[in-house]
Amino acid sequence: MKKIRIIGFLLFLNGLSAQARSTAFSADSTVQVQLTTNGTVAFTGGNTAAGALKGLANKVQNQPDSLIKRVEESRSKETKIFTKKEDSGKSHGSTTIGVPKNFNLKFQTATGSVSLTDVEGNAKGKVGNGAISVLRGKGKLELNTDNGDVTVTDSEANGFVMTRRGNVTLQDVRGKMKGISQNGKVTVKTTAAFFANQKATRFQLNYDQADLDIAAAPEGGDFVVGKGDIISRGAQKNMTLKTDEGNLSVSPASMGVRASTRKGKVSVQVALNSTSLEPIIIEAQDGDAELLVPLNFAGSFMITLIQTKNLTGRNVVSSFLDLGTIKAEEQTDPKSKQVVGRITQISHVVRGGRRPVQIRVTNGNINIKRI
Repeated sequence: MKKIRIIGFLLFLNGLSAQARSTAFSADSTVQVQLTTNGTVAFTGGNTAAGALKGLANKVQNQPDSLIKRVEESRSKETKIFTKKEDSGKSHGSTTIGVPKNFNLKFQTATGSVSLTDVEGNAKGKVGNGAISVLRGKGKLELNTDNGDVTVTDSEANGFVMTRRGNVTLQDVRGKMKGISQNGKVTVKTTAAFFANQKATRFQLNYDQADLDIAAAPEGGDFVVGKGDIISRGAQKNMTLKTDEGNLSVSPASMGVRASTRKGKVSVQVALNSTSLEPIIIEAQDGDAELLVPLNFAGSFMITLIQTKNLTGRNVVSSFLDLGTIKAEEQTDPKSKQVVGRITQISHVVRGGRRPVQIRVTNGNINIKRI
């Protein structure tokens, strides 16, 4: 009985020890960095071991000749890393700062690039002048720079990244991440590696303003932007692409495509081996529409071409497929007898095809090409 009590007591102590280890680096612990000096800063992810902060201390030494100082405040669970105000504008060179796992990170730097690699925790920071890059991050991000590019790669992150003067690139980012650029471009990219790590689900992206560069989406997807170009480098399932202002491109598409832009061009290429009967729907304004199909393509075409601008020239429908008679009807003003518009409408079945192909273009050309 005594032996059992001792074993139970030891298990109790072990439980307390495990609990202490699990709470030693809680989510409300913070690494706070305030650097007024110039130079690059690399934040690297740490672990939850007891020596994590000690390891961090080894990165930034309180040496007399070092501009960067460090202090711990155990009660507030903060580790502060800073430079003195009188050292503002001086160079601290390049420094690496470890961030233990599940710690929050807050930082503000002056001039120089900042990188976050394998940082697992919420990060909030501002860079006065320099680029920001995030690699394999996990958590909520609120990062901005006044002047520089921002890149987030291979990360599971929510929140936003922003630059006043620069471009934003989000590549292989899983989560609700928003990119903001006041005087540049926002580009969202996916690679084959991204889809390899995803479960078989339909892909969805929706941005107010961004350029989307999408690798082959195995389950298709819905891609919508208010303003920006969308490129899909292949789709095995149905795809929807929509923008109010921008160009759209799908190459190749194995199944159905719905591509619509209010101001821009559309290009859709059908896969050579596609046997799908899913519809191809293309709508474009103030831009051309291009459809590339195999030599033996069969389909039921409904084409409408409307011209209301630049009437001294003619917008046309051109096709290597036999679409029957192609004729534009002119609309004239009853009083002046001047041409105010043209409309071309085609309804034709090619090779007895049952696949619907609908193309509607306003103030642009329609070109159906052979792959």
